[in-house]
Amino acid sequence: MIVDAKKRLFVFAAFVERNSLLLAFSTIIANIWANVDLNSYQHLLHLELFKNNWIGIPHGGHKVINLHYAAESIGMSLFFALGAVEVRRFILRLMEEDENWLKKLSLPLFGTLGGVCGPICVYFFLAVSVGKVTLLSAGWAIPTATDMAFSYMFAKIIFRKDHPAICFLLLLALLDDVIGLCIIAVFLPQGPVNYSWLLLIIPAIALGLFFRYLKIWRFWPYVFIAGPISWLGMALAGLHPALGLLPIVPIIPSWRCKLAKKYIEQGKDPLTIFEHKIKWPVQIALGLFGLVASGVCINLDGAEIAMIVEGALLFGKPLGIVLFTYIGMRLIKTDLPTGMKINDLWIVGFLASIGFTVALFMAGASYKAGLTQGALKLGALISIFNGVIALGIAKCFVKTKKPILKTS
Repeated sequence: MIVDAKKRLFVFAAFVERNSLLLAFSTIIANIWANVDLNSYQHLLHLELFKNNWIGIPHGGHKVINLHYAAESIGMSLFFALGAVEVRRFILRLMEEDENWLKKLSLPLFGTLGGVCGPICVYFFLAVSVGKVTLLSAGWAIPTATDMAFSYMFAKIIFRKDHPAICFLLLLALLDDVIGLCIIAVFLPQGPVNYSWLLLIIPAIALGLFFRYLKIWRFWPYVFIAGPISWLGMALAGLHPALGLLPIVPIIPSWRCKLAKKYIEQGKDPLTIFEHKIKWPVQIALGLFGLVASGVCINLDGAEIAMIVEGALLFGKPLGIVLFTYIGMRLIKTDLPTGMKINDLWIVGFLASIGFTVALFMAGASYKAGLTQGALKLGALISIFNGVIALGIAKCFVKTKKPILKTS
């Protein structure tokens, strides 16, 4: 009886983790809460955890780490690290199985460029069409965003774990978010930016390489010693530190690396163990992130503006990604990664059109609180349904359940 109960609990937990249900449920709760009692919801977001003089949100003569900052900057750094792990594993497999791996790896770069240019063009086209280009010109960066968390959640439902389309999407979304953070830092800074602090990333990487030289085959020195130094460098520079662990992930030893193959077995390498250990911490971080970052007070007075953002994402992203990737395929004379077809690329394009939380952040940085900002945020919220559209298209046109690559 107890054994059966434990088995069911493990099956249920695996189902929740595989489909990122904590993120989905917390998003629903956040939006209900924000529209029922906005004041108490905002009080939750600004709940102060502790004060300091170095990192956090400026408040008077000091800085504050509140619940929103902790979830968005600290918790999500684990999620981006997990995404980077999957991308790295995909790259290592591609290097072993395809002699043209470098060419195929460059295709997401073309896709990212299209995923930025396409939405901007559609955004201005729609803004001009309704005669609101002057009002909306400051929000051009909003539809360039890709919500990596939600696009990944839908991708795991559509594709099998080792399908190359998932890693193609993750790499594209990572590059997209890096571009988005650069746009915020250059065009929409939230405070003073001091790029000299980014030099801290260099000793963080050097420390990780030193651990490898010492043949330390455990993940925690890389993540919990070198990682915080890199994260701190981005935070002190005034940039969004959610990507702070990304420079460290390529250094964590994997059994596929030539140096590590002599000393560690497949499945027992630090990279694989790290991936398994942080799955549930990442799910909890995603749940908290959904609760504090996705609540939007819905006001239909700005529905026309909201549909401009949604239209730019829904049409500009897939068209831009597919068109530029196709151009890249012709320029460098290569095909999509083995097992990935053009139909899968269209699905990736629609999944990347989920701007949501990143677009919400950009809308808040582009405009002051008011009707225009609220309308732009509503458009970002609506973009989550682009994932449902991707599910419908995949159901009709794409065979998604066939395993493509061998599991490592």
